[in-house]
Amino acid sequence: MSVRKRRSYDTEFKKNAVLLTEDSGRTVADVADSLGVLKDMLYRWRREISQKI
Repeated sequence: MSVRKRRSYDTEFKKNAVLLTEDSGRTVADVADSLGVLKDMLYRWRREISQKI
């Protein structure tokens, strides 16, 4: 049985990923695929960052 290690992403990576979804004209799914993250995770980061503003 293999154990998957959970990846962690720093705040700067998350902010840049969110900026790509807002400024590049690309879809969230496209950005998520290119970064190798789940689109649901990217949606969560967008929500978390918008709540901090």
